[in-house]
Amino acid sequence: MPCPRGPFARGVAAALSLVLAVACRPPAPANPVRLPDPPASLSPGPFQHTALSRVLAAGAQPRDPGESDRTLRTYLATLAAFGPRSHPAQFPAIDDRLAYLVNAHVGWAIALAGVAPEVRRRVELPLDRERTTLAALAEEIARLAPNEPRLGLWLDPGTPDRPPWPPAALEGHAFGFMVDFHARRSGAAPGTWALDEAGRRLAVAAWAERLPGLPDARPQRFRRLLDVVPPVPTLRDRVFETCGNALQRCRLEVAAGEARSR
Repeated sequence: MPCPRGPFARGVAAALSLVLAVACRPPAPANPVRLPDPPASLSPGPFQHTALSRVLAAGAQPRDPGESDRTLRTYLATLAAFGPRSHPAQFPAIDDRLAYLVNAHVGWAIALAGVAPEVRRRVELPLDRERTTLAALAEEIARLAPNEPRLGLWLDPGTPDRPPWPPAALEGHAFGFMVDFHARRSGAAPGTWALDEAGRRLAVAAWAERLPGLPDARPQRFRRLLDVVPPVPTLRDRVFETCGNALQRCRLEVAAGEARSR
């Protein structure tokens, strides 16, 4: 007997595919980080991320996730109980909400640094009285700020080829300044940009090409990166002198490892 056709049959097939996809999805990895009890209440006013800034100032080094710093675990416990959904008055602007999501991603990436990157993204995290993952956080940030690739500099943790850790947590009241500061810091870091003037080759680190919200075509992508994650001004000037304003005179490459300007 022939298989049924038509909209109903297609709908049944789609529903069955969805059920099978959910059923076959691997279970979320267990979260190895144990959090203390959260504070009973928050101080009035906009939410502050001072605790995460202290952790970053001390150095965000990979560690055993079961032995995460108590300051960090207390901060993450606070995020688990408080956030823009449960306490909207303390996150009055979009910058406050974005800072909360980005800092949650940074904090949990540090706490889970001992977990393999491909597993870490799927670990379930308590956040704002709900459950999420690093992958879901990155998607939500990209949805709220689709034209801000610089936020991707905060969301690429735990890989050998990555931008430097931010020097402090994002705060809503200084959001634009801090995003720009970290982008310039990352662009000036050794290995981000490399220019071979004699060979007319311009290379950028692989993590930079992975930033969200960039053009698909490589020339436009590199040109946009020069604006949002710029090298030091002297190197940027040399890039335009050698490659042209649209980079049309240079071969554009993604560096396999740490590249250096010659």
